[in-house]
Amino acid sequence: MHKSQYTIFLTALLVLFIPASFGAKNILFLAVDDLRPELGCFDVNRAKTPSIDRLAQSGVLFESAYCQVPVCGASRSSLLSGIYPTPKRFTTYYSSVDKNAPAGTLTLPAHFRNNGYDTQCIGKIYHHADDDLAQSWSNPLFRLDWKKVN
Repeated sequence: MHKSQYTIFLTALLVLFIPASFGAKNILFLAVDDLRPELGCFDVNRAKTPSIDRLAQSGVLFESAYCQVPVCGASRSSLLSGIYPTPKRFTTYYSSVDKNAPAGTLTLPAHFRNNGYDTQCIGKIYHHADDDLAQSWSNPLFRLDWKKVN
């Protein structure tokens, strides 16, 4: 395949933690999976990414990537719940915090919500749209149907 024919497909997971009081700082958590770091901010010019490059310049750019388990849904559930995967928990992309984590597990977005932040999720943060829904999000999730996006 020729370079110009490459299509970059990514699943962008956007979570906005916006504080209720104006004195606190906003937190923007971008989680992206199934994507190599081929962005301008990583000194790779294959894709034109001026907005992400500007965001990287004004924020924190992590240059090393680690995950708890090499499966997207399981890794996200593990990361957001703070619970390590085991051979019986968080092993597939169908993993669910609601079903696989112990009852009463406090997730990262729930922690922010409980501390005065307005938590918003735009896109796919968990594999299941209703996972961790009741405790974590100030408003219902917004998810694009990627099959209908041109």
